[in-house]
Amino acid sequence: MSNLPDTLRARIPEGFESQRLDLAAMELLPSGVSRSRLGTWIRDGRLTVNGEIQPSPGAPVEAGDQLVLSPPRQLVIEAGSPLEPAVLFEDEHLAVIEKPAGLVMHGTSLGDTQPTVASWLVQRYGDQLPICQGSERPGIVHRLDRDTSGVCVVAFQTPAFEDLMEQFSERSVAKEYQAVVYGSPRFESDWIEKRLISDPRKPNLVKVTRSFDRGSRDAATFFQVLGEHFSQT
Repeated sequence: MSNLPDTLRARIPEGFESQRLDLAAMELLPSGVSRSRLGTWIRDGRLTVNGEIQPSPGAPVEAGDQLVLSPPRQLVIEAGSPLEPAVLFEDEHLAVIEKPAGLVMHGTSLGDTQPTVASWLVQRYGDQLPICQGSERPGIVHRLDRDTSGVCVVAFQTPAFEDLMEQFSERSVAKEYQAVVYGSPRFESDWIEKRLISDPRKPNLVKVTRSFDRGSRDAATFFQVLGEHFSQT
């Protein structure tokens, strides 16, 4: 994953007169972040105009103005932190890690500074990990949700990455989860077979669909009740 430099610089060219600062900065400073996030950085005093902090994203700019943006540094995961993944297996091709609950797999943009599995991988193994699924996902073959703890496989080399991706695509990899739920399932065990598609209103989630459009996929889940606990009230 590429990290942003300590500072990003640009000079306002002719034709940008009176344009909003945040819009000009979005176009001239390649931060890779959303306008909303950039606006937060401006209000936090991370952007100067001609050497002076300009905390208003809507301030007009003039030709010749010098912009200097200082993005926040990527937060690291300290050794012993509750968010530090545990390495269960490692060789020259791949590693198997245990992701703790509360840690996201990767950021939502290049300038996302929250601690992630991706930033931890770069922190531990360097920035030469394969990026077959995008620069924000170095080495990451598959994902777990933020609040899900469990085992993830990461690849150190492109051939290993592609081979693992093929195994997941062909469903030769089985995933098993344990969960605590409220209430009693109708059956002690059952198969749930549905189609899933990304939810346009919640990009990080999926929803059940009957569509066979591109991007939808089959999902089959077998569940079995391991035990029940009834509390006295």
